[in-house]
Amino acid sequence: MGKKCKEASLTFCYHNHSFEFEEFDGIKGIDVLGKETDPKLVKFNIDVAWVHIGGERPSEFIKRYKNRCGYYHFKDAFIKETPPISWDTVRERKAITWTELGKGDVDLKGAYEAAKKYNLDYIIYEQDVAQVPVLQAITESRNYLRSLGVV
Repeated sequence: MGKKCKEASLTFCYHNHSFEFEEFDGIKGIDVLGKETDPKLVKFNIDVAWVHIGGERPSEFIKRYKNRCGYYHFKDAFIKETPPISWDTVRERKAITWTELGKGDVDLKGAYEAAKKYNLDYIIYEQDVAQVPVLQAITESRNYLRSLGVV
């Protein structure tokens, strides 16, 4: 698929969730994906919240996969368990609560500093569920991005 996208002048980006960080025979799924695909054809849409929930520091993940950074999803959450959190627990909706940027447990500042070093073309604000009115959530998150120097 990455080759077909490149032939059409498109970039194929894989969006991670936390389940790619689960280990199989001591190897994380995300690392298998990174090893078994061509960095010239398959980039990562790095969702920093899911990286954190999967048990890694977003800044370190970004640095490790600097040749894979396509673009970034920035979102934040209150984490009720110590990461990594199993996908089954995440699906039960008891382990995390989505929140506005800068209010939760994800190291967004560290992720932004790392992203600035490696192919920072786009940061997409994403919030799966708002706990406050949507316009308030958007405004608070935009203001946080501004405090980082993003917008």
